[in-house]
Amino acid sequence: VSNPTKKAQIKTYIEQYLAANRTEISLNKIPIYRYYSANMVDHIYDPQPNVISYDNTWVKEKIAFYGYNYPAPNTVAVYKYFIPSMNDHVYYTDPYIQYRDSNVKNEGIIFYVPTQNLPGTKPVYKYYSDSMKDHIFELDPNINQVDKTWIREDIVFNAFPAP
Repeated sequence: VSNPTKKAQIKTYIEQYLAANRTEISLNKIPIYRYYSANMVDHIYDPQPNVISYDNTWVKEKIAFYGYNYPAPNTVAVYKYFIPSMNDHVYYTDPYIQYRDSNVKNEGIIFYVPTQNLPGTKPVYKYYSDSMKDHIFELDPNINQVDKTWIREDIVFNAFPAP
């Protein structure tokens, strides 16, 4: 358009049209709860707000972090594994651990997390207690400084802290 007035009017119209008709994608994060069973001496992480409905030995301790309950863009599944010899649950993004270690049972996808360290995410650290034969997964990198029974092993994935 060669006419500057018409060009400005068209530009304004297009900007208003785009602003009025834009689409926003909302990725709703869900809490991932930490539960503990004194009977099993084990922690589990689950997006269900009440796992007592299928096993009343679990006590909800807190919201550990936030993730997704669906495969949102740029996310990866977190698998729940059970190690019968230790009576312990662990969580990894690797879906094939049971093929490398026959002592580990894959219990399926439990939630989804970002594939990389995105703005707003934090690393989730895996800790192990030899006295309890139990793992916990936490955003806090210094739990072992407060409670010496927990040994920090490594970062397993990234998740969102409480809003």
